[in-house]
Amino acid sequence: TGIPMHVIAGVGKERQSVRARSLLCFWGARELGLPLTDLAGRLGVSVPTVSVAVQRGAKIVDRESLKIAALLNVKL
Repeated sequence: TGIPMHVIAGVGKERQSVRARSLLCFWGARELGLPLTDLAGRLGVSVPTVSVAVQRGAKIVDRESLKIAALLNVKL
């Protein structure tokens, strides 16, 4: 997304940082199988906040037909 990690892990509610955080949480939880507690700790937010972000990220991925491999330019 081109957003620096310190912005993603921050508490801001700007549209682009929320989108990036949601995608990070979705892919971290669903693709990598990371526990929500780990994601919450790394991002400095609560577990329920991560849960909501995962759901928001799922909607973004579906709506925009995003694939993590395509964004990272790797073959899976």
